[in-house]
Amino acid sequence: MKTYQTLGGGSFSAESNEDIVKHLNMNSLFGYRKRLHDFIVDTAKACKIQTGAAIQTIDFDVFVKDLLKEGFLKEVIE
Repeated sequence: MKTYQTLGGGSFSAESNEDIVKHLNMNSLFGYRKRLHDFIVDTAKACKIQTGAAIQTIDFDVFVKDLLKEGFLKEVIE
């Protein structure tokens, strides 16, 4: 299990990229989405508007990789 920190400063632990997306969805300031794909698409749009970052929504792995690359999410090294 790895620990991650969000851009807003919160932290959480997750075992997989799907778990990361589920956690982010449950704690989203933009509101919970019933479908995870809807959540990642809406989040990618918000990232683009806020910072110009292009977050891909192909699957959970690519989505999380882009969040990490763009600084929206950071892996905490303990």
